[in-house]
Amino acid sequence: MRIGRMLRNGAPHYVIQRVRSGPWAWIDGPLSVNPTAGDDVPEDVLSSALPAIDPRLLVGTANTVRPAGSADPLTVFLKSPHTVAADGAALVARTPAGVVAEAEIAVVIGQRMASVPASDVFEYVLGYTVVNDVTDQGEIAQDPRLFRAKNGSAYTPAGAWIETDFDPGGALISIAVDDRTVSEATISGLHTPIAEQLAYISEWTVLGPGDVVMTGCPGTAVAVRPGETVEVAVEGLGRVRSPVRLAADHGAPRSTTT
Repeated sequence: MRIGRMLRNGAPHYVIQRVRSGPWAWIDGPLSVNPTAGDDVPEDVLSSALPAIDPRLLVGTANTVRPAGSADPLTVFLKSPHTVAADGAALVARTPAGVVAEAEIAVVIGQRMASVPASDVFEYVLGYTVVNDVTDQGEIAQDPRLFRAKNGSAYTPAGAWIETDFDPGGALISIAVDDRTVSEATISGLHTPIAEQLAYISEWTVLGPGDVVMTGCPGTAVAVRPGETVEVAVEGLGRVRSPVRLAADHGAPRSTTT
């Protein structure tokens, strides 16, 4: 089952596709574990797809090896939900050096989750989507908390649907620049398995329905410069393309597409 968002009377509204290649239907209520389907989405609305995620809380993890004896097994950061962007939205680089694009699987939470052991975390998951967790590497030295590095304009391009029937284990994660694939991997490249990530995060903060955890880049990261187009993809979850623009050339306020 796929859950997404499209424009209805000019405003974002959730939709559902119960069978792949089947019709999309409006969902009467907000994103939830058991959505209620409404009328079918008209054909002329299908092109109005928005990023499927609209989280209150957007959490990221860094796929790094922690120092021996570290009290924290995982590096976790918060990212503004306003960085979420649609397919085709431009990534705005602050300098000609560009940014680093990271192809990742994002977990969408389905119900309130607090202090849940790793053995039980998937009972709380609604589904998964593909994201590009963009980083401005030039800002990390100035702000190790990653606030400046992770929160630029459109720095979280996200997929058009949440897939509820998905096993992330063997899915191929890839990243391409100007239509040339430059890296491929699976979650076996993560230093901390997804279940352990979710358990750790839920130990320190409460996650709620619709919140999103980006599970880290398993070797699928690449530097991209203004003028290039980057595409991140996850087998079974789709892909997101983003042209890279230099801030001085963008000519628009630093805002997102959602």
